[in-house]
Amino acid sequence: MADSLFFQDNSKKDITDHLERECAALKTIANKSVKDLLYDNDDLLVYSNNNDDKIEDQVVFNINSDNILSTTNLVGFIGINDVKINIGSRFSEDSGKQYFIQYMLQKIHKLNLFDYKTTHDNTNIWEQLLYLIFPVFLKRAYHQGIFKIYQKRHYNDSNVKGRIEIARHIRENLPFIGNIAYLNKEFSCNNRVTQLIRHTIEFISSKGYSGVYTNDYVARNALQAIKSVTPDYNISDRLKTILQNRVRVNHPFFTEYEPLRKLCLQILNNDGLSFNNNLNKVYGLLIDASWLWEEYLNTVLYNLGFIHPENRTGRNKLKLFAKSQEIYPDFYDRKRKLVVEAKYKKLQDANKLNREDLYQVISYMYRLKAEYGVILYPANSELVNTYEMNEESYGGANALFIKYSMNIPKETSAYKEYTLRFLESEEGMKNFFESELMLIVDKKKMITETLTL
Repeated sequence: MADSLFFQDNSKKDITDHLERECAALKTIANKSVKDLLYDNDDLLVYSNNNDDKIEDQVVFNINSDNILSTTNLVGFIGINDVKINIGSRFSEDSGKQYFIQYMLQKIHKLNLFDYKTTHDNTNIWEQLLYLIFPVFLKRAYHQGIFKIYQKRHYNDSNVKGRIEIARHIRENLPFIGNIAYLNKEFSCNNRVTQLIRHTIEFISSKGYSGVYTNDYVARNALQAIKSVTPDYNISDRLKTILQNRVRVNHPFFTEYEPLRKLCLQILNNDGLSFNNNLNKVYGLLIDASWLWEEYLNTVLYNLGFIHPENRTGRNKLKLFAKSQEIYPDFYDRKRKLVVEAKYKKLQDANKLNREDLYQVISYMYRLKAEYGVILYPANSELVNTYEMNEESYGGANALFIKYSMNIPKETSAYKEYTLRFLESEEGMKNFFESELMLIVDKKKMITETLTL
């Protein structure tokens, strides 16, 4: 029977009392970068938005000499042999509903999760999330066009275009009636990869998740394009298609089809993510929760007038020096002279400032001539800590540094109730940036003006 372990992100846990095979599995993964794990394990899938978020430089978790396991910002499902490891959000209980992760994915990709069946089982939660992120991978691949490779096609007609197959011609065309059996090599969109994608589309639909495409115009177009180039799709060919796609997609142009292939293989397996029985091979799904947090905040702050620089496209990037050193503050608003830096990691003491975080935000404030810097992080309650900058610093006596924690509600029995509570927290955050922050700023200005009189 497989062992299932549960951990929370950015947390520590003593694993001394775990079974020997569990500790051995954990130590096989521990202290290794995601990049190294991906290189050795083809069935490990990473979900991130771009190549610049440095997820591959992170480790899944560390284990020190005292057998203390420390998790990072990575969440998801990862396993080796018969040991399955679930790493959930620290805002989710051991039951593993993972509502926080689901909610952020829903907001980022405009999904309607109320249309789908949910489960409280850890493994099935991540399996369901695979269905939800499939359209994202599909769109990335579709932006590069429909995958094409040379395919061998066997024909038997009078329009000879390739190499004549003598044996098959004799077998099929005697007595001779004008047809010739031949083999032709064609550049085709109907191939093992597009067939795999088609099987995945049909499989997801059979699970009741066809609605993941309905809210996205590009995803719907991609779905229709795949269906149009695979007219000979047959469900009975699924196993053969899976076996044909155990080989990686190595193509200099269609680079996004390799992660899509890996995702399709994981989805199509009857046991979800646990399909890999290869000895000492790591498999699963990893998501950078810090990236999810930042992208989720963008869905809210964008409507408040904030600019969100994009590492992948270079949109809204800034240069620290005249001609070099690109920097990407998470959010900024030039009119309000405000910089916001999103942090997902657990802040041990809300009343203390991390030196690296402090210097990072101050450098952005200097570059943008901003008077107000905010560190925005998730916590179990809403909290505002204000620090007055030295009057000799840039921005003068009115400059402020603020730590603001957004309240993440506790999980409820039903997801719909949880979303209603989360919407209340969102309104609280909006109110902070639209009203409370300005009240703090105005109060500070009044005090400064009074002291100068």
